[in-house]
Amino acid sequence: MNILHAHTQPDMLTRLREMLRGAARADIAVGYFFMSGFAQAADDFAHLRKTRVLVGQADRPTLEAVAAGMRQADPLRARLRSDDLVPRSQRDAAASDAASDAAADISHGIAALDQTKVSADAVERLRELVASGRLEMRSYPRGFMHAKAYLCWHDDHSERDAAIVGSSNFTLAGFKVNTELNVQVTGDAEMAELKHWFDALWEDSVDITKQVEDELNRS
Repeated sequence: MNILHAHTQPDMLTRLREMLRGAARADIAVGYFFMSGFAQAADDFAHLRKTRVLVGQADRPTLEAVAAGMRQADPLRARLRSDDLVPRSQRDAAASDAASDAAADISHGIAALDQTKVSADAVERLRELVASGRLEMRSYPRGFMHAKAYLCWHDDHSERDAAIVGSSNFTLAGFKVNTELNVQVTGDAEMAELKHWFDALWEDSVDITKQVEDELNRS
């Protein structure tokens, strides 16, 4: 088991980028998806045939103060609710509203970025991936999803599938600033369990890909 964080050798971000570059597909589940984080690995998504990004919800808006002068709005604004107490029709409506908020707040985060070439290139790369259908994004509507998992898949079975599971969100602070703890997973049985876990959440989530594309185009 390899432990990964901002001060290991290699650090968490470096190992994640290596895994993405060697993979054919990736599944990412995080509480927060910030452009500040995507900018750190934007180039490593270029060759992936498919990326699925599952984002959680937060119970209040937040701002992340990050290194390199970037400030980024929380891309997920939603409200916590009890599925047992709220009628299904109201839950579905609330999920749709939360998905729209999640997509809209991604554009707010883009607007908050310092206007550097790095941030501009990252926004354009994400826009291209979404527009081409190579990146899909969904929002998990059933309370706050605190999990963080980066799953990398190889279609060539000569390479082992691998994942990073831990506490680091897809943010610059999660990669380089916060005190985090992550582990690299490579076992076949463990990867099968992670795939089952991710697929179940993915099917139970709300597709926000089109909303995200619209917000990126407006940006």
